[in-house]
Amino acid sequence: MAVPSVIRYGYGFVQGCNLAAEEMGIKVEITYNYTGTFFESPEIKSIADDWYHQGTQVIFACGGAIGKSVMKSAEENKAKVIGVDLDQSSESETVITSAMKMLKPVVYDVLKDYYTGSFHGGAPQTYSVKNNGIGLPMETSKFSTFSKQEYDAIFGKLAAGNVIIYNKTDDSTTADLNLAAAKVIYLK
Repeated sequence: MAVPSVIRYGYGFVQGCNLAAEEMGIKVEITYNYTGTFFESPEIKSIADDWYHQGTQVIFACGGAIGKSVMKSAEENKAKVIGVDLDQSSESETVITSAMKMLKPVVYDVLKDYYTGSFHGGAPQTYSVKNNGIGLPMETSKFSTFSKQEYDAIFGKLAAGNVIIYNKTDDSTTADLNLAAAKVIYLK
């Protein structure tokens, strides 16, 4: 759904695709679609089928259980999926990686603060690359040309602030992206 947190999440994905394409000297075409739900459905599978038939290589199925619909389509179309929230590699052979919310540090920090008496609640905390709040499951990722060392280097640049990912939904650099499932076509 086109809520601010989902929009920001999608913008980060699109910006990452664009930066990688620029580095690799390739063109990437991205189509963006809000499904209006976080649930598995035949309609979402139909959208994925259509995208794969049109040549899409990877769909970032960002939206809870919609990933199951996209994975079914990817299995039938011999295509690929990027999972979301947690490592979804065990759900389908089509999952090449997952954009993960690293929940362990969040739960640990909150429980530690609670038990040490420093938890005051009310103030939202943001978890990002700077505090290991996001990541890829490189142990289970199925990349053919992207190594753990390359991932660590990019992650380090992001954490150090050397690469800026805009996350404001009203930012003029991302305003034209008003587009949670994205299809990605790599054109060499």
